[in-house]
Amino acid sequence: MRKRVFFIENFFADNSFLRTFAPFLIHQTLVKVERMSEDQQNHLRERVLKYALNEFLKHGIKSVKMDDIAANLQMSKRTLYEMFDDKEHLLIESIRLQHQENRLKIEAIAQQADNPLEVFANVFNMKLNESRGVSPKFLSDLNRYESIRRGFEAEKKTRNNKTLHFIDQCVKQGLFRDDINYALLVRMMDACLSTMMEKEFYKDFPIDDIYYTLYETMLRSICTQQGRDILDKNIKQRINS
Repeated sequence: MRKRVFFIENFFADNSFLRTFAPFLIHQTLVKVERMSEDQQNHLRERVLKYALNEFLKHGIKSVKMDDIAANLQMSKRTLYEMFDDKEHLLIESIRLQHQENRLKIEAIAQQADNPLEVFANVFNMKLNESRGVSPKFLSDLNRYESIRRGFEAEKKTRNNKTLHFIDQCVKQGLFRDDINYALLVRMMDACLSTMMEKEFYKDFPIDDIYYTLYETMLRSICTQQGRDILDKNIKQRINS
């Protein structure tokens, strides 16, 4: 072992080029040795995204600083910026992760539900609970991010098609009325949400009240009596739990 070390020392000593770049080469080797595994990197990235989104929702986007996120997670700013170019990139990715997790939750709800209306009711409660943790500052700041608004618009068609599929199932099972143009209704709901965002309703009313009033009223109005019984049972159980 000593012979090998002696050889390396003399090799660097006799070669000016390598002697100059030896610290860099050694540093690069150490970096590779200390580099996290892919699973560790993914775990850290997810941890950052969840923490950041919670801070954005609670305090607003503008108030949250990248330096504070790094400090509170006990990581270097360099590491944070290696994962995310800037705060907008971090915001977009954190919202994307939330949407992915919500899709998995909805799939799990659908697998356990006895009928499609139970899916609607349980997703309603999930979204209602989420809305209670959203600050008006977050929604106000969000309006300034055109890239995120474009992302929401791009997903709207897929989201609405899935909604119409569930509605069609409810109609066929006698849970929703069959005398309503549901494609029009879904478009009207989108328009209501857009108007409320533009008019900043969230500055005058609690966000969960806005969500509950809009969606509970809509759901109840399209239910048959059989559907209302299921809706009452599921929503009351979730609200009282």
